[in-house]
Amino acid sequence: MEKNDSKRGTCVKGKGYNLLVRFQDRKEGILLVLKIPWVPFTNNVAERDLRMDEGAAKSFKVLANSLGR
Repeated sequence: MEKNDSKRGTCVKGKGYNLLVRFQDRKEGILLVLKIPWVPFTNNVAERDLRMDEGAAKSFKVLANSLGR
């Protein structure tokens, strides 16, 4: 399922094909979750921790501004 809308450049591939290629490239990492269950599948926890720090910093700035510091 390759399309080439223009006469130049590379062929456009579908979303399903790109997902398959990405899974094939990262097969070991994906299957590691099945072998070792405590390995996180995503890094969402780390991203959430960073967001919490940003929110706390914003809250502190608002509080400091309201106190006139």
